[in-house]
Amino acid sequence: MQKLTQKYTVVHLLDDLPDGFEYSMKDWPLHITLADVFAIEGSPENLLKSLDTALSSFSSIKTKIVGEDCFGDDKSVHVKLIEKTDDLIILHDTIIDELKKLNAMFNNPQYTGAGFKPHATVKSNDNLIDRDAIIIGSITLIDMFPDNDPNNRRVMSTIYFKN
Repeated sequence: MQKLTQKYTVVHLLDDLPDGFEYSMKDWPLHITLADVFAIEGSPENLLKSLDTALSSFSSIKTKIVGEDCFGDDKSVHVKLIEKTDDLIILHDTIIDELKKLNAMFNNPQYTGAGFKPHATVKSNDNLIDRDAIIIGSITLIDMFPDNDPNNRRVMSTIYFKN
């Protein structure tokens, strides 16, 4: 197996961003992580094709905030917990299945499958407080090291569900 250094994540962005959009690692847009940070064998384009096919019959998923928690080793990351609906579990599992086909290596495999904890990190400039319902109608592949820069992130592509 080749050495895996390039990392990605799959998220649902709560506000659309265009492909190619870059931002600082400190300025993440509001999102729900659907697959934690990973490396794959092969190209991200192959992954996007695989995900597009696997998700072609998916419809938008309605969920909501169900509480709050603090994540991280030191419990310093304040998050809003997202209802773990059956449809959201199926979405997560489908994404993970496609990643495994490309021999994905996860930074934190404990957060896949049964360990999946849907959440959105609370941000000072944007919060979920005003969102009664959350509609997940797309997934976005994020490049965690665009141009070998560990301080930036890049939106690679968004796949929209059929409705």
